[in-house]
Order: sequence, then structure tokens, then C-alpha cells
Amino acid sequence: MILGIVAVVQSKKAGAKNGLGVAAIIVGAVLTLFWIIGMILFVTAMSAIGGSVLDAAEACANGAESVEVAGQLISCADVLSQ
Repeated sequence: MILGIVAVVQSKKAGAKNGLGVAAIIVGAVLTLFWIIGMILFVTAMSAIGGSVLDAAEACANGAESVEVAGQLISCADVLSQ
């Protein structure tokens, strides 16, 4: 995106057409937006998974034999070893 902006500025100074520079700005902005949305989704998913693992560890510390994490039954020995 930055190079697209530079290309548009340079082409305006030279009086040339700047279609590729504009295309680079648009593609860069769209990909940046997708990257930001992807990172938000990733962080949200990881925090949900991390929270359930912490809940499972707490249940095991309180004396449970096994716990359910992400729909799977796991023994407390496995949970506490991680």
C-alpha cells in the first residue's frame, strides 16, 4: 500500500497515468483489512480455548478425576501435566 501511494505521487509529478498505483493502494488496503479481521478472530479463538483450559485445570485442582475440554473428555493427569 505504501509503495502504491509513492507510485501515485510520483506519477502525478511526472504527469503520467497512475492506474497501477491506485490498484496497489486498493489491494493493500483490502489485504490490510483482512489481516486485521483475521488477527481479531485468531485472538478471540485463542482466548476462548485458553479460558476453557484454565477452567479445566481449576476443576482438576479442586479434585475432579476428568474434565471436558473442547468437547473431549480428558483425564486430570493430562491436564495438570501441561
